[in-house]
Amino acid sequence: MEYPSDSQTRSILERYVLPRQVLDHSLEVSQNCVMIGSQLRDAGSDLDVELLRIGGLLHDIGRWKYCLEKGFSPDQDFHEYETGRLLEELGYPSFADMVRRHPLGGLTSQESSVLGYLGCVDLMPILLESKVICIADKIRPSVGIVSLADKIVDYHANTRLHKRYFSKMPGLLERTVDRVTAIWTELESLGMDLSAYSKKAGR
Repeated sequence: MEYPSDSQTRSILERYVLPRQVLDHSLEVSQNCVMIGSQLRDAGSDLDVELLRIGGLLHDIGRWKYCLEKGFSPDQDFHEYETGRLLEELGYPSFADMVRRHPLGGLTSQESSVLGYLGCVDLMPILLESKVICIADKIRPSVGIVSLADKIVDYHANTRLHKRYFSKMPGLLERTVDRVTAIWTELESLGMDLSAYSKKAGR
C-alpha cells in the first residue's frame, strides 16, 4: 500500500493546519498505533508499523476544513469523509480508504447516510490496519481512557457523542459498544497489551 513518506506527511500537516488540540490528539493516536502495531507484529501479524504511524498522524487531517469554516457546528463534522477525500486527491486512494474508517466502532453505509455523510460511505474497519487505527483513536491516556471499560463509560457519558451520533439513530450506541468491544478483543487476542497505560494511570 502506498502512503506518504515522513517528509510528505510533514508537508501535508504544514499545508492543512490543524488546531493544537487536534494535532496533539493525532500525535497521541500515532504513538498508540506504533505501540499496538509493534505488539501485533512481534506476535506474528504482518503489519507495517510505519504505515500505522503515518496513518495515526493523518487520521484527522480532514478536520482542517471544518476548523476554517465560520459558523461551523460540531454536528456537521464529517472529517473522516473529508480525510479520505483529501488523501485520495493527494494520490493515496488505498491509504485514504484505510485511514478514514475510524468513527466510533465503524459505520455502515446506511448509518453514515442517516448521519449525514456524503455518498453513503462505508466506514466499517475491515483491514487489520484500520482496526488498529480505530482502537488507537479510542485510547486517550491524556484524559484517563486506557481500557475498554473506560471507553464504554465514555460512550455513555459523552454528551458531544450523543448529540453528534447517538441521538440521531436509536440503537447506534449499543452497536458501537458491541463493535468496539469486538475489535478491542480481537486486537488483544493478536497481542495488544495496554497494561503499561493502566499502570501509569495507577490501576
